[in-house]
Amino acid sequence: MSLNTNEAPESKKGLDLPLLEEETYPARLLSIVDVGMHEVFFDKKSKGVKQLINFTFELVDEQVDIEDENGEPDTITRWVGVNNVAVTSSEPDIKSWQHRILKALDPTDKVDGDLSELLGSPLLITIQHKLISGGPNKGKEYAAVAGLSKPMKGQKVSELNGNTVLFDFDDIDVDVYEKLPAFVQDKIQEANNFSDVEGELFSSEEEEEEEEAEKEAHKAKAKAKAKAKVKAKDTNKKEAKDDDDNDDY
Repeated sequence: MSLNTNEAPESKKGLDLPLLEEETYPARLLSIVDVGMHEVFFDKKSKGVKQLINFTFELVDEQVDIEDENGEPDTITRWVGVNNVAVTSSEPDIKSWQHRILKALDPTDKVDGDLSELLGSPLLITIQHKLISGGPNKGKEYAAVAGLSKPMKGQKVSELNGNTVLFDFDDIDVDVYEKLPAFVQDKIQEANNFSDVEGELFSSEEEEEEEEAEKEAHKAKAKAKAKAKVKAKDTNKKEAKDDDDNDDY
């Protein structure tokens, strides 16, 4: 799988949620989304093309009451993300997100770098407040992931409330892709290797439309044929009646 580093939740958009407090939260890995190969820059200098992964972590004990799209009360579990993590098969820098995430989730490398095996794994996440540096929300405070670590010995971490999500360029799942937030789909479509999976992502929909059109055409043809038979039968009956009528004279 491409999600093996040795081989190198539907979004609730529009919610105005309270800012998470600056503290350390028990969490579990909720989703892993492979967004493909992208050129990576640091200090405006290219670091080459690398595979990028989006990670989402559920803060399992942090629930908040909201109203759903129908205005009905609902409760969701908070989550935080670490996006565009460059992964490599070589030994990652200890300051890299890849190293920090794997160190927290799999410190003894039990899964041999296979990220998909880590879904649902527990960890601790430290939140720190930062300010957005640019764009329309410049200066707005947000909760950033500042640290990740493994749970303390004997510490129990609640189970996930949501369903795990895995999207892998080497094993395309169209249903998963269609449920990803629009900005994540856009990132996937911008990948250097998107052409490798484009057919798998969109051909099924086109094929379904073609199959449906063929079925409708077949139904229309069968209906027309049946109608023609009925018409021919009625014509034969009329001709037979005319013959009978002629015999009366």
